[in-house]
Amino acid sequence: AGGKGKEKQKKKTKKEVKEEKLRLIREKNGKGPVVGMGGSAPREIPRLKLSDTVTEELVGVFSKRKTITAQQLPSVCFYTVNNTADEMNTATISSDGKMVAACLNDSTINMWDVSKRTHAFCDTDAAERNMAPFGGEQGRYVSGEGDWEQSSAWYRPLSVMSGHQGAVYGADITLNDQFVASCGEDCTVRLWSMETETNLLSLRGHNYPVWDVAWSFEGFYLASASYDGTARLWSMHHAYPLRIFVGHSADVECVCFHPNCNYLVTGGIDRTVHMWDASSGKVARTFKGHMTGVTAVCVSPDGKTLASGGENGEVHIWDLAMEKRLRTLQGHGDAVTALDYCKGGR
Repeated sequence: AGGKGKEKQKKKTKKEVKEEKLRLIREKNGKGPVVGMGGSAPREIPRLKLSDTVTEELVGVFSKRKTITAQQLPSVCFYTVNNTADEMNTATISSDGKMVAACLNDSTINMWDVSKRTHAFCDTDAAERNMAPFGGEQGRYVSGEGDWEQSSAWYRPLSVMSGHQGAVYGADITLNDQFVASCGEDCTVRLWSMETETNLLSLRGHNYPVWDVAWSFEGFYLASASYDGTARLWSMHHAYPLRIFVGHSADVECVCFHPNCNYLVTGGIDRTVHMWDASSGKVARTFKGHMTGVTAVCVSPDGKTLASGGENGEVHIWDLAMEKRLRTLQGHGDAVTALDYCKGGR
């Protein structure tokens, strides 16, 4: 017979058959094309409808929110110091969260009592200032009123302690907020009274700048860490060191006390962490594992673990009894300069 034969019909694939069935089903139900099967996505994403039980739970959570005031501070506080112009080296917060101390390059320590906030500028001349004072937020003058808004006032320091002959690198506040210890470029450790706002004692003995200082938990002893490669133990009743801890091969960057006050911990540029016996002055434990210098140390409140931070951003957790590393925490992109445990020790 003449003419061309009929072309053989191409067999559909399994995927094409499935798409055709889904298309027919959606057209029958009056719906648009199936998303992900060659169709276009809907313009609006439908909102998730919460069940009555979930809604009641969320309403209960929001109803329990508390208003934060100067008289009712939160359990966790974060403070920001503005307009430092690279003059602030470090800051410390008291254990009760009320006092804040900032260590400056101009040889001073600025102190704030954040629980009172009674030292705000209220004069109209302050509105003409272009820059907020150090440590404060620029206030907004309320038209027709003779005061500043409480939420945006300029807070001046409670006190400015002057006495160091160079930059201040570290400070610590006693548990009762009565005394402040500071250290700095002038190789001294100084003891200050918050009541009189004066320098009570100047502790000399380090040969090079002192990087860090820490109070013991009862507030009578304090320890210092210096560029001269030593850590020293001091007391409020003596102007000379009670113990000199020698063991690091380079400068000692940080220091802290064990909760029982019988030991203190130091970290150094030599990548080691030493735990010292305060009574004998000898090394009780040595922790090795950091790949860079150790810049921060802290002992848990229960006295069982130790945290140490390095220049590479790593934080190591150590078991003090077993003298071994438990875990390594990573995430920081630069040196870890401060560490602390929560009060529960976890």
